[in-house]
Formats: sequence, structure tokens, C-alpha cells
Amino acid sequence: MAAGWPGVVVNACGALAPRESAAALRRARLFVGHDSGPMHLAAAGGVICVSPFGSLNRPRKWHPWGEGHRIIHRVEGVDRIKVEDMAREIRAALPRPPSGRGLTPMTPPARSSAAEV
Repeated sequence: MAAGWPGVVVNACGALAPRESAAALRRARLFVGHDSGPMHLAAAGGVICVSPFGSLNRPRKWHPWGEGHRIIHRVEGVDRIKVEDMAREIRAALPRPPSGRGLTPMTPPARSSAAEV
């Protein structure tokens, strides 16, 4: 997935403490991932989550806290969730820019030089 993303990719897996992870996730536009600590940290920070759930979870018991999340829960097993199902929910949850043309990668702000400060 990272190879196909035109924007900046940061893999902080295993590099951040839980509080640091929560702070980093609060800046996300969207969280896509399974039932996990990072999913709950993102939800607690107000980030919309798109998450698959399967037979190991009772319906709604461990879903992310808050409103607006897109949950696909298949009690017959998470392996019954199709890529197309996830893609549809991701597209539905993505923030839209004012132009309505879809989400574009964020461009990091330009660094200011000492002369500009």
C-alpha cells in the first residue's frame, strides 16, 4: 500500500509509546485497521475509523467509541469481508475537499527560512 501512495508515508510501527501513538493518530484524517489498540486510540482522539470485525467479537461490544465510524462486522468470520467491502466504506468515510474531486495527499508545509522568521 505504501508503495502506491503518492504522499508522505511514515511507518512508526514499534517506535512510539502508547501516548505518542495517540498524539500521532489524532492528526490522521482516517484510520483503517482491525480491532486493535491503535484503532481505539484513533477513535478516542476523534478520528473516524474503518474497521473489520469477525467472529471473535460480539457485535458492537468492541467497536470504536464515538460516532461516524464505518464498521464491517461478519460474525461468520473476518475472512468473509471482501476487499471491495472495505474499499466502499473507506471511500464513504474519506473527507472530501471543497472541490468534491476526492481526497488528495497532504503536502507538507514549506519550511521557513531564517530570513522569513
